Amino acid sequence: MKEYNRSTRKWEREAEPVRKTVKRKLCKGGKEHDWMLCLPSYVRHEDSLLGFEVAHEYYKIKDAQEDAEVAFEEKLEGLGIRSMTFSINRLFGRRRSYICTVCQKRK
Repeated sequence: MKEYNRSTRKWEREAEPVRKTVKRKLCKGGKEHDWMLCLPSYVRHEDSLLGFEVAHEYYKIKDAQEDAEVAFEEKLEGLGIRSMTFSINRLFGRRRSYICTVCQKRK
């Protein structure tokens, strides 16, 4: 909003407060985050949105699936066939989703 400055005899805008763009490293109260394993954001569970109870089973099944895919590709490479599929797991490794139980920050 503009305000009139009598000393300079001009209308001036108030400076808007600058928002912080960096996420804080510590949780509320200056404590460390309390991370808990949860389902990824693109997976939904019918009982609860976060699915804490089934997260361990989900990741066990996903690891078994990835191991089977790697074994399948190794068998094909043994025959001289190379698949042209792209796997993000090969770049970043196996990833897990965590959520802070206090502030709900995801990692």
